Amino acid sequence: RITLVMLLFLGMGAQLKAQQVPLFNQNYNINFLAYPSTAGFNEEPRLSLIYRGQWSGLEGSPTGYALNYTSRLAKDMGFGLTIQNNEIGVVNQTRVSGGISYSFYSENKHSLSIGALTSLSFFSINQDRISPETQQDEILQRLINNNGLALSFDFSVSYRYGDNLQIDVAVPTLINESLSDDEYIQINEDNIPDYLAGISYSIALDPDNQIYFTPNVT
Repeated sequence: RITLVMLLFLGMGAQLKAQQVPLFNQNYNINFLAYPSTAGFNEEPRLSLIYRGQWSGLEGSPTGYALNYTSRLAKDMGFGLTIQNNEIGVVNQTRVSGGISYSFYSENKHSLSIGALTSLSFFSINQDRISPETQQDEILQRLINNNGLALSFDFSVSYRYGDNLQIDVAVPTLINESLSDDEYIQINEDNIPDYLAGISYSIALDPDNQIYFTPNVT
């Protein structure tokens, strides 16, 4: 029996794959990073700074930070500005983004908003992270000392029911055009999902002290 179980696991192992796409976002903390349509829901201006280090201690592990500001622009409109930096493997990306949202439906507790985000991404190779195993990679050799620039456009839709239920859907790179070197875009697209969807519900544990429990699925 033990031999059969071991053979079964070995057979399954040929088909198993580890996670490849780094999880460097904090979309559940700053909704605007993934869903520009949420900017109009903030009643007051909000300034946020986040940092994430993933797989700490491993060579080439992803790290990133984001500085974001969102505010109301008008009664049914909001805007947001973001500066992000992500270092994934040997690729360094700095992204400057600006977006706007419009709440086109609001009745009783229901609210529906759309949003768009335009971004400029600056790419470079961090030579300090190049390992001997990747030193001979042809694509890497072409990109060393050769920076990249890309323009992207994101679109999202957000729904709110009162102050509790939140549902957001986004297409992160509806447009993703290289302005310099296409190979940076190809590398970057491996780290961007085709779409994002998130749902969360806030449960008031102590409303007087503003303590809430908010499960989130993305």
